Amino acid sequence: MSFKTLITEFNNLSEKKFNYFFKCIKLDKSIVLNSSYAEISDKELQLFIELRDKVISLLEEVSDEQNILEKLVNLGLDNDFAKALYKYCLNNLKPIKDAEFINSLSSEKFEKIINFVFSKFVLYNDYDQYFSNYAVSSLELNNSRELKIVLRFLYYHTKLVSSRIISPEMLKLKLEREYDVPIEINNIFIKYINNNIHEMQNAYLLSQINVVESKMESINDFFKNLNKSDSNKEGF
Repeated sequence: MSFKTLITEFNNLSEKKFNYFFKCIKLDKSIVLNSSYAEISDKELQLFIELRDKVISLLEEVSDEQNILEKLVNLGLDNDFAKALYKYCLNNLKPIKDAEFINSLSSEKFEKIINFVFSKFVLYNDYDQYFSNYAVSSLELNNSRELKIVLRFLYYHTKLVSSRIISPEMLKLKLEREYDVPIEINNIFIKYINNNIHEMQNAYLLSQINVVESKMESINDFFKNLNKSDSNKEGF
């Protein structure tokens, strides 16, 4: 479907549905997870995703924000919606492009990768002990760029569950509907999450405690240095 046709069809949505999409992208909320509330059909959801992907492609070709906004408005998109959609797509550019690589993997290769991610990144910090070249070779990837993609995408979405921002069930739906992740790969991912969910959440909680302790130590060091400074001044 052409860019112009996509925007024309999108503009033909009811005011309620148009405003639903507008609200989601402005607040960066999941369009899929809330779609039943606004009675968004699968066809209408796919229409938005196609529009989103067109803008993503445009972002890769054109770097100037004003040129992109002018193009969208000239094609018929509402000016305020165009600005919100631009920002939304810019913020989601990496996960959407990362998902394309994830979706290209065989289920066997993906399971090998997800096993590595869970054992070395999610549950333990073994990754500190690895050279990136070793990980690339072990996972049969072509280069460190591919390694960065899989780690970024999988670790980010695993963290959503570890931190209880989203449930495994909602994550599965999000991956399927927003990123078009194949069923087999999606099932493998969620299986690893469900099988390790308690350890994941404990590991995340421990990491947050360590962050707080580190900050407290920094604050204590600051006050110690401040007291030393005051003592030195009194000595003059």
